[in-house]
Amino acid sequence: MAKVLITGGSSFLGGYLVKQFHRNHTVLATYCQNRPDANLPDVLWHPMDLTQERQIREVVSSFGPDLILHNAAMTNVDQCETQPEEATRLNVHGTEILVREARRTGAKVIYISTDLVFDGEHPPYAEEAQPNPLSHYGRTKAEAEHIVLKASQENLVVRPAIIYGPPVLLGTSFSEWMRHTWQKGQVTPLFEDQYRTPIFAGNLAEAIEEAVRKNLCGILHLGGADRVSRYEFGLYLAGVLNVAPKLLKRFSFRRADFTGRRPADVSLDIGRARAVLSTPLLGYREGIKQAYRAFAP
Repeated sequence: MAKVLITGGSSFLGGYLVKQFHRNHTVLATYCQNRPDANLPDVLWHPMDLTQERQIREVVSSFGPDLILHNAAMTNVDQCETQPEEATRLNVHGTEILVREARRTGAKVIYISTDLVFDGEHPPYAEEAQPNPLSHYGRTKAEAEHIVLKASQENLVVRPAIIYGPPVLLGTSFSEWMRHTWQKGQVTPLFEDQYRTPIFAGNLAEAIEEAVRKNLCGILHLGGADRVSRYEFGLYLAGVLNVAPKLLKRFSFRRADFTGRRPADVSLDIGRARAVLSTPLLGYREGIKQAYRAFAP
């Protein structure tokens, strides 16, 4: 059993990673403010602020992980745009400190990045595509990727597509935003001309654990099997949840006014993942069925 440190364990994806890894590994999960009230008695929880070098050093030194799954970050694109210094402190400098401690203790780092390191002009994006982020959030993640990969050839950068599903601990997702909006009888405006390759968080956590078992390194793209617009995705989710289509409204991405710029199409090429992993990367239809089986009427 490896000792696995999961940063950002209280986040949406963090919850899935904790659930996936605690079965076969000794897990220490960190949180910044909100400690999950999770029924996982064998998981260790510890507060850790990515802006506090001493705290990071103490957590890594005392636990002595074999592997660090670095998932913690400031992820709100607009917040990163309006608070760029804070985003850089958390996403870049925090990663730099953590990676330095990993090198000192001999731990491998798997860094959870994003498809938003790309500009959306030349999809689908394979691992060797050149990042060109449009937002400060994307720039901080691209810079952190460079830090992780430069530190050791054994490290791995995982670029997930947009993630969906209900939370297992804390946090939320864009599919949950839709579900909660519909529960209130409100209409959701959804882009019909912005495309991603969404992946169910449970499927993503399984794929990451297999990547760990196979000791993969470098860069790995993990998205779902389908390129789909948010409107198409929402329409299928509504059908699974028996929500009336009138609660969905088509909206053009081109008309949206964002604080932080978003790309139109950052669909990921998952050819490498399919070649090296046995975990099937699900299309959005099968993924939604798995994610929302308990919520279907």
